[in-house]
Amino acid sequence: MYVSFKDLSLDRLKKILRSHYGVKNTAELYQSLASVCQNGKEIPQAFLMRALDLTQKILFASQEGEDPLKYDAGHIQQLFRRAVETGLQDDSIRTKLRPFLSNALVEDEELIYQLNVSVSAEKERIKKLKSQSKGKSPTVSKISQESPEPTKVPPGKVATPKEDPKSTDSTKSELQELKAVVEALKTKVKARSGTTPQPEERRGNRWSSGRG
Repeated sequence: MYVSFKDLSLDRLKKILRSHYGVKNTAELYQSLASVCQNGKEIPQAFLMRALDLTQKILFASQEGEDPLKYDAGHIQQLFRRAVETGLQDDSIRTKLRPFLSNALVEDEELIYQLNVSVSAEKERIKKLKSQSKGKSPTVSKISQESPEPTKVPPGKVATPKEDPKSTDSTKSELQELKAVVEALKTKVKARSGTTPQPEERRGNRWSSGRG
């Protein structure tokens, strides 16, 4: 179904097109620029271009006769610079760009260039920090591997040093040799006790012979 309009003026055509495509009016665009901020996955350059696009739309809408709200171009540019400064996520990039955003005469091309420089410098700084942290990690890992963990001692018990296996074997060998010597001495003592009379037996024999 087609609808035809006779004697359609340019202003009325603009209104019809705005209504059909859902174009925001000047007040809505102004609020969008005032609250604009960088999204989570949005790069700084894309955020800046989005803010520039909103600024141009407000300026264009203010120049048209059908919108009752009119905004001064200087005021819109000031709002744009403020929105970019407060909408950037990275503090380092925002700090590098702040002197240019504070300049009322700064050109859009200059802002785009300076933002690219700031983003490149921040990427280089992050890359250096990552490479430095990777270089330190093996040293920390090596130290942790070389340093033995302290032995946990239950409450009420005294920690005893671990025995050296070599020292334990040597001690066992010495004990075995000592036992062998003791056994040899016992054997000699038994042999002597079997052939040599005890002092009590000698006295007993002497007394019995004297009595006879």
